Amino acid sequence: MRRSPLYLVLDLETLTDPELKDQETDKQNKPRFPSPPCHQIICAGYAFLEDHRVKDWDVLTDSEPEILDKLTSTIREQRPILVTMNGRGFDLPVIASRCVRHAIPHPWYYGSKNARYRYAQTHHLDLQDYLCDHGASPRASLDVWARLIGWPGKQGESGAQIPEMLERGGIQLVAHYCLSDIVQTTAVLLRTDLVRGVLDEPEYQGAAEDLLETCEKDERTAGLAAKVDRKRFLLPEPWDQEEVRQ
Repeated sequence: MRRSPLYLVLDLETLTDPELKDQETDKQNKPRFPSPPCHQIICAGYAFLEDHRVKDWDVLTDSEPEILDKLTSTIREQRPILVTMNGRGFDLPVIASRCVRHAIPHPWYYGSKNARYRYAQTHHLDLQDYLCDHGASPRASLDVWARLIGWPGKQGESGAQIPEMLERGGIQLVAHYCLSDIVQTTAVLLRTDLVRGVLDEPEYQGAAEDLLETCEKDERTAGLAAKVDRKRFLLPEPWDQEEVRQ
């Protein structure tokens, strides 16, 4: 396999900061989606990929300052390419804003324009923005992209239901939801790198099989792996274009 970049797949789950929730209204005094500073981070899911194979994944559920300190120090030291789904519009600005809140240095984000430049992929690859040609076509959600390649998608859940999840199952339920997003974003990344020529077909199939095996071995994601359309995700063997088109 060709040597590929170190990827860090990242996803946040948040609640509205109770100190700022009254500030988030429009000119008609109607509620609007909170701006980045108003999102309080309650957990952060991540997966490290080396050569497109998962080396580590987990969900940070510490206090917000501890989560931010771990994320920013890891990014600063490891220099991975961050991979997100709508991270340019949400996750990265939220991290930066909450670093302002807690006075946590984040030089990776502000030290180079490539971390925030929409068309650069050396620091951050926002799959949602990339796959819609940077706004040239309508955006599709993680749920749509995941189901397109054979994964089960969100299964009726969304980030808007985080308060309900907390009441129903506590932070661990939210963490499991977050890890599901991490896994499926990783799956979309693998298929994207196949389509754009970063991986050839055998390399893709090897990485995809490895991802499924990792999911099956982790009790938090085994149920998700069981719902995957393996033939669609792994591709027919041997390669059969007619079968793929069906």
